[in-house]
Amino acid sequence: MSSFILRIKDAQSQNGKVSKLTGNATLSTFADLITHSDLDANPRTAKKNQVADDIVATLHETPELFQFMSKGILFAARGVRPLERSRFQIQVANPKKEGVLDGGHNTFAIGRYILEHTGYDKVREVRDWGDLKKHWSEHLTEIEKQRTELPEILIPIEIVHPADAPSGEQDFEDSVLPISAARNNNAQLKETAKANKAGLYDELKVNMDPAIRDDVEWKENDGGRLKAADLVSLALIPLSALPAGKYPVAKQLKDAPSVLFSSKGQCVKLYNDFMKQKGVTQQVTGDRIVEVVDPMVKSALALINDLPRLHDLIYTRLPDAYNKASPGFGRINSVRTLDPAKWKSDKKSYMRHPAKTKYYQHNVNWSYPDGFMYPLVVSLAELVEVDGDEVRWSKDPDEFIRQKLSVVLKSGYQAIIRGQEYDPAKVGKEKGSYELVQNMYRVVEHL
Repeated sequence: MSSFILRIKDAQSQNGKVSKLTGNATLSTFADLITHSDLDANPRTAKKNQVADDIVATLHETPELFQFMSKGILFAARGVRPLERSRFQIQVANPKKEGVLDGGHNTFAIGRYILEHTGYDKVREVRDWGDLKKHWSEHLTEIEKQRTELPEILIPIEIVHPADAPSGEQDFEDSVLPISAARNNNAQLKETAKANKAGLYDELKVNMDPAIRDDVEWKENDGGRLKAADLVSLALIPLSALPAGKYPVAKQLKDAPSVLFSSKGQCVKLYNDFMKQKGVTQQVTGDRIVEVVDPMVKSALALINDLPRLHDLIYTRLPDAYNKASPGFGRINSVRTLDPAKWKSDKKSYMRHPAKTKYYQHNVNWSYPDGFMYPLVVSLAELVEVDGDEVRWSKDPDEFIRQKLSVVLKSGYQAIIRGQEYDPAKVGKEKGSYELVQNMYRVVEHL
């Protein structure tokens, strides 16, 4: 548990299911909040952008109006104890739930302003919240020396904390997430960021290959190379193999498999709504906000460890499989091939350097739209079997792709691509593309 003291002017308290302290924190005392806090409880990761630059400009140009021009921050704390001289002792027990719930960019911008005002010469290197904490630690001794010399700027602050009631602690636990979501809803927070904050993606993180897990932008503005929505859509593949009678989401996905290609937003909604259902997950105390309690769902989501690798394998092998069925993949207008010599004269058809697969960044000699290969990826659900509560691969999926992909292309899928006039969007959205590949995956062993 961390503890620090804030001086809050014009402090007022409101009481209800939770309690709230409101007022204006002085700039000098706000430095303590930055020292002892983090943004783990915030669905966004703060970074240097136009919003942050505008906040710093306001601090420089009209500091006396900052308290009226800024909404400040919303903070959650396990304990708030009044002291003398407008001071309050703040206690944070669980940084994943407590801390800055809203106003991360305000906190980040104010931190950069304090660094600059106290003579730190590396402010340009502070590009996001992680940078700020690193450089803040390096400069902390000087900040403490000059803190009383900081300008008299007031920052609006709200601190929610447990009410003084028998159920106060539990009510606080239950209320922090809805409060955070509601505040960030006003700022049009991405659905994926809210779901991540709610813990709906924790099971994916636990089961994902660590080699790519940290490349995913789970929190908005985190800057990850991969988007959370892409992993969520892959996770729907094994969920679509669950018994449709018991799990309506499986029927939805079977009826409209193209949604995994055509609408990542709808994939996120399907996944999030499913994971919120009673019996699938339950709320827990401690660091885990929710946990998966349905053993079949838990087993299905474990397959997310394999799906990014299989996605990349299909992307890598599809061109050769197509050419075995009918040479000419490289002549499709939307396809580019590696040929540095021809690249200068025809950059639309050729590449100077190898392309990269989406998840593991393997070098490949082809670049082409996902629409051509998504029916092959989504249909991997046909290789998933359910045995009791266990969801598993019915056969080695890597070996299946290596040995059978060319057979699938020869047995009709290449004709589907041709029939859709080589338009990847049409191929990826056409339900018949998925139905054909699904049938082929089921019978290809006998061909």
